[in-house]
Amino acid sequence: MIAQLIIDLAKKNRKNNTSGFLIQTLFQVVRKIYLKVHKTALIKYKLDKYEIMLPLKHELPIIKRDYPLYDTQIGRIVKYINEKYPSFQIIDIGANVGDSATIIKSNVDLPILCIEADDYYYSLLLENTKNLDNVVCDHSYVGESQSSDMKLVHYKGTARLVEDGSSKEMIKFKTIEEIIKNYNEFDNTKFLKIDTDGFDCKIIRSSSKFFSKYKPMIFFEYDPYLLESLNDDGLSVFETLKQLGYDDVIIYENTGNYLLSLKLVQEITLIELHNYFSGWEGGRYMDICVFHNSDVDIFENARMNEIAFYKIYKSKS
Repeated sequence: MIAQLIIDLAKKNRKNNTSGFLIQTLFQVVRKIYLKVHKTALIKYKLDKYEIMLPLKHELPIIKRDYPLYDTQIGRIVKYINEKYPSFQIIDIGANVGDSATIIKSNVDLPILCIEADDYYYSLLLENTKNLDNVVCDHSYVGESQSSDMKLVHYKGTARLVEDGSSKEMIKFKTIEEIIKNYNEFDNTKFLKIDTDGFDCKIIRSSSKFFSKYKPMIFFEYDPYLLESLNDDGLSVFETLKQLGYDDVIIYENTGNYLLSLKLVQEITLIELHNYFSGWEGGRYMDICVFHNSDVDIFENARMNEIAFYKIYKSKS
């Protein structure tokens, strides 16, 4: 009850004036104190058409309050794909509590395979998707098929992998191909969302066979800060994608705002974007959607409609 009251008050007040700033500062203090005693406190949150359960520590309600467009592009992109492919499947790697699945299901009713590695968020993923049709959940780490001396750490309502040579347990990774062998219904995947806090590019590099076969649109997080923390140069992933037949890209800021579109051959621009988003310590990064050259029509349609969408949105705001 108290946890819900804390988050409900926080959602109503933005930091756009002095009183809003003071209320938000107070909220952060109260939430921090409350979580020291009630570490697993949960809240209800209305996300698009559905209500989901979130940990009080989860940042989604605050992010959506300050940046209403956050992650909304996922639902629109899937609708653009659906115009060409009336029946296809979606894979969500790093599904967290099922927020992306909820956004997608609020826009189109298509099968989704949600993959989440963390035990706690996986339990909430099961809870939040149990009433959604055609959603399958898998509890796995995605990457190269091997063990690794890494561990999963929690922060700000999510979890990410960090190197840990002292870890007594080795994490066993599975490739996407290994996982979908257990799910024969996902034989026409056309949209793949990856949000694994710095591990995204490693997953893309380890999935070349999958991408060659299905040629899905790939929506992934690109944060130079997190990539560097995992000793990943990041930029090499674009060469990998080119070799797999991907040409066109739409880039968003992590707030959900449309940034620009380009082609993967524009290496200088990609380097400059990488440099620009470096040094923010995770505060600013890119969400990237890449399109295979066999789906240039989807890219052009998405680009045109996204520009129109943001133009109308800005005119109303």
